[in-house]
Amino acid sequence: MTWLYEKTETHWRPNIAAAMAEITGGLYGEEYEDRHQELVELVDAVRREWAEKLRKHELQDVLGRHFYTGVGIDFAADLLDPDKEDPK
Repeated sequence: MTWLYEKTETHWRPNIAAAMAEITGGLYGEEYEDRHQELVELVDAVRREWAEKLRKHELQDVLGRHFYTGVGIDFAADLLDPDKEDPK
C-alpha cells in the first residue's frame, strides 16, 4: 500500500518496493543496479537489526506484564530476518 487514508488526510506510506522504485526511477543500467543493490542491503540491515532486538528481548514491554513471549518473538525475528543461506 502506498497511500494511507485517515479521516480527511492522506499520507504517502510506500511499501519497500514502491519506495525503491521511487528512488531508482530515473536511473538506468549500472547506476540503477548499484543504487538498487544499496537499497536492498539497507533493507536487509534494518531487518537484521530489528530481528536482533527481538531475539535479545530489547523491546520495551509497554503493557508491563511480560506481554512478549519467547516463542512468538523468535518466530517474528525469523520472519523479519530469514536465513537466506539455509532456509528452514
